[in-house]
Amino acid sequence: MKEQLQETSDSRNTEEFDNRPDQHKLYDLVLPNIAGYNDVVDAFMDLVDNSFDAHANDISIHIHEDENKSINGYSIIDNGAGMDKSTLQESFRFAGTVPHGHGELGKFGSGGTTAAFTYGNRKTTITKTKNGPLLAAVLDLNNSVMPYMITPDSNQRAYFEHVCGENGTIVHISSLKEDRIECSRAGDLKNRIGKKFAFHFF
Repeated sequence: MKEQLQETSDSRNTEEFDNRPDQHKLYDLVLPNIAGYNDVVDAFMDLVDNSFDAHANDISIHIHEDENKSINGYSIIDNGAGMDKSTLQESFRFAGTVPHGHGELGKFGSGGTTAAFTYGNRKTTITKTKNGPLLAAVLDLNNSVMPYMITPDSNQRAYFEHVCGENGTIVHISSLKEDRIECSRAGDLKNRIGKKFAFHFF
């Protein structure tokens, strides 16, 4: 029996097989639970932490509402250094290698990508370095587990110039997960953000 066990554990006599986790479940269930955000404001702090790492001095959170005044998206906007193409693509990777001033996984949790997908199924990032082109990428878990680059349209370009200027980053979270919507109205969420951010950042 001992000899048989030794033989089956010998890599020369085994066949590897694919046991990678289902990516939809990984993104939707496993990683958010590992991050352990207490609420959506904690996730915002991770995203804002990235803005500080990019040396932004103007950071804002936009809470988007539909025609019924219900929250349907969030945007974290900054005038930081922005990202080139390779950094933008890496920023969509869970536990990626984008450097952070507060440590590899950020100061408040497990990074911006995990923060975004804890509360929504779609993440759109629009970014520009001071002398670089305007770049954009999307990951929509409703359709695929693979992110893709897009060409910013005229509305996105105009909006970026209006809120960021010459350089910066917009991270937009949409297709919100209904079971994780903790505030149905923007005013309530705004008050929670103000109280918690004032305690942690100032």
